[in-house]
Amino acid sequence: MNYNRLWIACLFLSAASFGCKSKAPDASEGSAAETAPLVAPPPGLIPPPQDVAAAPDDAELTDSGLACIVLRKGTGTEHPVIYDTVKMHQVVWTTDGKMHMNSSDRHDGVEFDVTQSVLPGLREAIELMVEGEQRRCWVPGRLAFGEAVEGAPQGKKPLGTLVYDLGLISLKKIAGLPEAPPEVAAVPPDVESSPSGLAWRVLKESTSDKRPQLSSIVSLRYTGWTPGGKVFMTTERKRIPKSSRMGMMIPGWQEGLLLMTLGEKRRFWIPKELAYRGQPGRPQGTVVFDIELVAIAP
Repeated sequence: MNYNRLWIACLFLSAASFGCKSKAPDASEGSAAETAPLVAPPPGLIPPPQDVAAAPDDAELTDSGLACIVLRKGTGTEHPVIYDTVKMHQVVWTTDGKMHMNSSDRHDGVEFDVTQSVLPGLREAIELMVEGEQRRCWVPGRLAFGEAVEGAPQGKKPLGTLVYDLGLISLKKIAGLPEAPPEVAAVPPDVESSPSGLAWRVLKESTSDKRPQLSSIVSLRYTGWTPGGKVFMTTERKRIPKSSRMGMMIPGWQEGLLLMTLGEKRRFWIPKELAYRGQPGRPQGTVVFDIELVAIAP
């Protein structure tokens, strides 16, 4: 079978661009389909793909439960990360074949900040892609709008697994994000720690004796990294401190900030139990934060 011809046909038939089941051909089988521009899905209802009910056995499965197959290989080399801007085609179905959304009904591609993709599963899928790539992903309910409950009424947002056909048209990389320190992968042996498992290093000392309380509102500069060195949260993009109530923070931040004085900066290694506790779509395991305490109120 000539997969190159099959894929070109899949791209240019009216409903086929976001409905064919064929996976991307190997590079040895030609590159014409890979270098052709992504084609927008036609407006209106698009029939669901044959495999909409469940991901095929050979789909790529991530630790979170996201399953994907590559429908068309991309031409880019960089993956989107937090704060990057992407322009995409999107068609979404529920597993019973009902179409939930078609981006062509509103725009010729939607452009947005990766941090605003809201659904954890969609954000994870986008971060796996490169420019020019098209893939189909099965996003579990816990990474989307929630799990389906038998007998429960459906609201406006579909529950249960959602099937996304995604095409990454373009990627604009954000510049100036803080680089990960070399010690994010593991807690160094020369840092201080508490019985809870929180560990820290003082990066900038303070002469103030003012400390926050759990009832305080604090203004902070911060950056958070995963153990792999990926930025997942920072105030440095806009270079403006962010104010938050301490009582609403993760336990590791609460404990760490109570140790700090005004003007001080520390690096914290926060274990899973004091961070996001395995929440879907959140960084897993130990996370590392650089935090500077800018202001305290009252």
